Amino acid sequence: MAVMLHALKLPNGDLYDRDARSDPFLSEYAEARALAFTEPEAAIRSMEALAFKGSIMAILYVADAMQTGWIYGTKYPERAEGWYRVAAEAGSSRALHELGLTQRDRGDFDEAASSITSAISQN
Repeated sequence: MAVMLHALKLPNGDLYDRDARSDPFLSEYAEARALAFTEPEAAIRSMEALAFKGSIMAILYVADAMQTGWIYGTKYPERAEGWYRVAAEAGSSRALHELGLTQRDRGDFDEAASSITSAISQN
């Protein structure tokens, strides 16, 4: 099962578009995102504040940064998984897929398969 999980793909194109269309904080997200390469610390502070307000796009941004260590300088996979779970519970298929990948990375292949399969079935 572990070998096959990386091969699963989500159909129907860019899931960011769907998350963006449903995010009531999209304009604030765009402003914070514009800071990402020139002022990354300011960008992540803004994204964290938006994530706590419920912005799915900001939640995904923060979770991705924690998962990879980008901006934070260290990886925080447990925190990233928590943020992906919040976004998945709010209806984000992309977050559910990323949740599955984090579960796979920590060796929980049954949960990973369930999350990724659920993400695929939402599309």
